[in-house]
Amino acid sequence: MTDNDPRGVLLQIDGVSYKFRPGTTHSTQRRFVGYIAQQIESVVPEAVQLIDGVLHVDYESLIPYLSESIKQNYNDIKAIKSEQDRVTAIVDILFDDFIKRERVK
Repeated sequence: MTDNDPRGVLLQIDGVSYKFRPGTTHSTQRRFVGYIAQQIESVVPEAVQLIDGVLHVDYESLIPYLSESIKQNYNDIKAIKSEQDRVTAIVDILFDDFIKRERVK
């Protein structure tokens, strides 16, 4: 991957629901869910292919960004949980100290 922040890449891409324009080779009333190839091309050009004059998203090329983002999120959650545990331990110590002082009064 060329970008060091896969989440930054993904945040630039919008999932959409769309229909092909009437009169195009893929014209249908069916709705599709996916990404706009032009938007992907501006962020991850290697994930777009020109086939018969039409831009197509190569979804498999986006998988590394998704999996790396999941790993980063997991590591961030672990770090937040560790910090939360540390803060909880400090609050417990302070509370115990407070209770001891109150009993002495």
